[in-house]
Amino acid sequence: MTLAPRFHRHSGLLGFGITILVIGTIWLDLLPRLSNFQPIRRHIDRNRHQGIDPAAMFYTEVGEVNGFHVRTVAGQIEATKVPLGHR
Repeated sequence: MTLAPRFHRHSGLLGFGITILVIGTIWLDLLPRLSNFQPIRRHIDRNRHQGIDPAAMFYTEVGEVNGFHVRTVAGQIEATKVPLGHR
């Protein structure tokens, strides 16, 4: 009996474990360290000072979508059609 078939049977689980370890290391170690990098720290501090919710930035800074300019006004989504010559 060799170890090759046994190892092959568990290689998927090993790969999954390594993937989780890499993602966890990035999420729990690298990203917090990156937030102390001076250019990123200035951006974070500026957003906090202006009361900007970083989670909302992803959704509210959409810009133009399929001929419409999308923005939020007083918490409501507002879409205005962009004139054909201004695209």
